[in-house]
Amino acid sequence: MRWNDCVTLLSAPDSYQDASGAWHSGERQRRTIFCNPMTIGTMAMANLRSSDVRLANSTDPVDMGLRNQHMIQVKAIDYAGEDQCLYHGDLYEIMFATGAGENRNLVIAQRVGDYAEVPE
Repeated sequence: MRWNDCVTLLSAPDSYQDASGAWHSGERQRRTIFCNPMTIGTMAMANLRSSDVRLANSTDPVDMGLRNQHMIQVKAIDYAGEDQCLYHGDLYEIMFATGAGENRNLVIAQRVGDYAEVPE
């Protein structure tokens, strides 16, 4: 493996309470790490997602409302359970993290209708 690409992982924002007792959402922390882009076929993606209860029972990625799907491999020590990432300038949701040992395969995707702005 060459580890010749990068992905920026975005941690979940911390919440904090001010002196008056009001809760506020904090900033997402960014970490850029090396990754390996991997290829994934449509049926393989559908098989991965068929066990995801958040999605419809259909195995067609179009029916599941997904677009711009990728799989990237990262070092397990670098991945801390983040739920979003920036990959090639686009914001993605981390759908699955699979694998054992020193590497994790992250399946990342955008849902149709997600127009979230890339965090500053």
